[in-house]
Amino acid sequence: MLVSAETLQLIPHSHKSMIAYLASINALQSAEILEKELPVDNTFDVVARKKYEGLLARKWTNVMRLQRRVRYVPGPLRYRLMSE
Repeated sequence: MLVSAETLQLIPHSHKSMIAYLASINALQSAEILEKELPVDNTFDVVARKKYEGLLARKWTNVMRLQRRVRYVPGPLRYRLMSE
């Protein structure tokens, strides 16, 4: 579990990745609104968007891959993993 200082460091990156993802799928209005509403620094330009563009999709792909792996863990071990 993340402590508050670590969480605060991750927030700007997750905001940037959401905005970059929306811009990459041509949901420009949504990206613009999020950019206004969420705390994003002034250095988030087109070049920076390219850096964050695929980040959200990669994270969700990894989450899905890990969920699939957990499904194939034997019963008692899976129960113990899920309870932690």
